[in-house]
Amino acid sequence: MSRTLLFLICLPVLLFGQKDAPYFFKDYNYEEGIKSVKFYSADLELSFPMIDLRSSSFLTLAFDDVGSDEARDFQYKIIHCNADWTPSDLSSFEYLDRFDEGDLTDYEFSFGTFNPYTHYELRLPNQDIQWTVSGNYLLVVYEDEEENPIITRRFVVVDNQVVIQPQLVVPASISNYKTHQEVDFKVFHQGFEIRNPRTRVQAAILQNGRWDNAVTALPPFFVPNDETMDFDYQNKIKFPAGREFRNLDLRSIKYPPEYVVALERFDDGWYATLEKDMERGDLNKVFYRDVNGSFIIENADAPFRIGARTTSQSNFDFDQRFRQLFNDINDEDKRIYHDMGADYLNVLFSLDVPKMTNKEVYLFGELTNWQIRDEFKMAYNDKVSGYVSKQYLKQGFYNYYYVTVDDKSKLDFSDTEGNYHETENAYTILIYHRAFGQRYDAVIGGFSFYANR
Repeated sequence: MSRTLLFLICLPVLLFGQKDAPYFFKDYNYEEGIKSVKFYSADLELSFPMIDLRSSSFLTLAFDDVGSDEARDFQYKIIHCNADWTPSDLSSFEYLDRFDEGDLTDYEFSFGTFNPYTHYELRLPNQDIQWTVSGNYLLVVYEDEEENPIITRRFVVVDNQVVIQPQLVVPASISNYKTHQEVDFKVFHQGFEIRNPRTRVQAAILQNGRWDNAVTALPPFFVPNDETMDFDYQNKIKFPAGREFRNLDLRSIKYPPEYVVALERFDDGWYATLEKDMERGDLNKVFYRDVNGSFIIENADAPFRIGARTTSQSNFDFDQRFRQLFNDINDEDKRIYHDMGADYLNVLFSLDVPKMTNKEVYLFGELTNWQIRDEFKMAYNDKVSGYVSKQYLKQGFYNYYYVTVDDKSKLDFSDTEGNYHETENAYTILIYHRAFGQRYDAVIGGFSFYANR
């Protein structure tokens, strides 16, 4: 049977399956036991999952199936999407080379941990799946059938044809001057023809890799000539600046930091009680290094690291830790001890604020998939006069916020964390282009930069 005939037979089924997909087209974990999900470019655990169409680089997905000491039959597939994250009109034959799905066979079992887990990894592209066009993509990991999704993750493939020149500017609105950050940028496309850019081009701007508050579907504001597009909007590409995320260092069980006020092992595992956090909305701005809401899995109790540490974990230099982390990134021993030798802990968070009548309090960050979900909702406890939450976290370094959500589902961290325009944040700009007659949104430019670094 010819490839063309096979395509015509399968097309109706493929399109029907996309419209009625049993999963969300966003970052989501579908099972409680799936933990520590990381999806990033190459071996850079803090990077946004964006890859160049023509490069030899790769994306890495890593996660744990907690409580399992047997490998499960996981498969995966990727789906091409429009700029608004709806499935595109392309069939898999048009955006993939070779196959449209594969088996997830790279796994290892934990060792020396209190509770067992199975660690899985996947690299894309690989010998089974390779993409052929740029755009938004959704990675779906499922068990046996697509009706049993395990994980979905967004990523972006860029065919760089333009140059993006960003600038952090003073917010146009005086009321936002000290609380928000505004981004302007120009796009230069010398040698790459774009007809009717006001209708054929749109941009998306993300803060710290978040899609939940991204500014999207933004056409050029001004087109001064045939080679330049200007996105100099007034008071539109703005974000609450927040402040540096709260840091939580769980890398060591043997040498916990001072703010871990109790670390005990019970019949059901390790319990770490953290010092009570205070609200920061009215506190003065204090700068320190964070990882912009992300987290890194690392086991500082690994044998090959203990001999190098002569001070307590709380005194371990932050910059030194990250230099070591990335200097050792290709070390197989590091991967084994961090990924399979790190333990999980029940971590008890608490926030010292009065009970709120019209708002709920949640933990928030990459550890929550940048989402407001019930498992991260905090409960008010009269005995401690504050909000509490227990989370099951793997040894590593974490960032987090406390956020409030009102009855209209509006997320806010101005009271619990505060907003300061000097805060260091990471921004990513994506440029989408749908040429005349083209049936998908190509990504012709992607650029990440830091504000206030």
